[in-house]
Amino acid sequence: PITTGPLSVDANGIITVAANTPSGTYSVTYQLCESDPVTGNNVVPANCDTATATVVVSNPIDAVNDPSVTVASTNNPVIVPGSVLTNDTLSGLGVTTTNTNVTPITTGPLSVDANGIITVAANTPSGTYSVTYQLCESDPVTGNNVVPANCDTATATVVVNNPIVAKPDNDQIPAGTTGHVIITANDTLNGKPIVVGPGLGEVTLTVGTLPVGIKYDPNSGTVSVVSTVADGTYTFDYTICENGAVPNNCQTTTVTIVVVAKVEANDDRYTVSNGSTGGVAGNVLTNDIVNNINQATTTNVVLGLVQGAKPLITVPVNSPVPVLDLTTGNVIVPPGTPSGQYTIEYEECLVINGIKVNVCDKATVTIQVEPEKGDEIVIYNHMTPNGDGYNDIFLIDGIDKFPNNTV
Repeated sequence: PITTGPLSVDANGIITVAANTPSGTYSVTYQLCESDPVTGNNVVPANCDTATATVVVSNPIDAVNDPSVTVASTNNPVIVPGSVLTNDTLSGLGVTTTNTNVTPITTGPLSVDANGIITVAANTPSGTYSVTYQLCESDPVTGNNVVPANCDTATATVVVNNPIVAKPDNDQIPAGTTGHVIITANDTLNGKPIVVGPGLGEVTLTVGTLPVGIKYDPNSGTVSVVSTVADGTYTFDYTICENGAVPNNCQTTTVTIVVVAKVEANDDRYTVSNGSTGGVAGNVLTNDIVNNINQATTTNVVLGLVQGAKPLITVPVNSPVPVLDLTTGNVIVPPGTPSGQYTIEYEECLVINGIKVNVCDKATVTIQVEPEKGDEIVIYNHMTPNGDGYNDIFLIDGIDKFPNNTV
């Protein structure tokens, strides 16, 4: 019996090939000697000869095309899950990195390494990409490819899908002002904010027909509305396309800009000459402006009370105070209002087509209430505190007309 490499010859002349022997041609030289039929021992003197037996080991290798895998690219290389070796076989059994070698190769954005791992280059555009790789049987001991080579090729396919989300934009800009809107602020590529530019991983933005007075800056993605645009609703479309994608990867959405009238509520100051009789001090709408040119009215604005009349003096409990009529805008001083200064804070909001919108401004109205003409204080200095009921106390007449007093 003799063993040479993976070949063994037993006493009966049977050749055995060791398990997992790589493909190749192997030889073993054996010795044949005459033996005594009775004893079974070799005759003496020996009568021998040698010969060589050759065995060709051929392990069929099958590199199978891989089913496509879908990934999204990023700013960094992306490793595709799995390995191209998964469905490949050697002698009908799954291959390993021990008994096979993959020849590293790069085709377009796809790279296959020696372990059969596919990597997609950073910022690869959407599309379908393929790479053909070579799988060769290797010697498990040396790691080198067997000689002669035993190889097969197969194709791996990767689908890169970079989703674009272009969300509608809805913005309000006060009329009479220059407004700016970044329409791409809510748009994404692969879940990240888009970058408008010519490079891979960036997008190209195409804007449709713009309404008069509305402009688009392609460098910043900003839409501006000039101050002369009348109030109203303006719409236009824009399309985002991923650079380099085959087929095209685009999304279209709509921008809606509502130019709303601007409300400007200005502070007011009124003086009422007679708090005893009261009256209408004035109307807060008189000096308030809508859209920079129109006077505020009960038709185009609605009033709201922020802070009721706040006296800047000390007044008797339950004394009447000035009020703002929210339906008319009139500031009313009730009869008997103590003299002094009062403030009322109000809010003025825009009304469009009979509906209140969230375009508001606040202002303060100050009311100076004067005492009734002729009101005076009389101080009686003569006192005779003798208990007869006359001139027993210190008397100041008319002080009730001036509640914000100190004695």
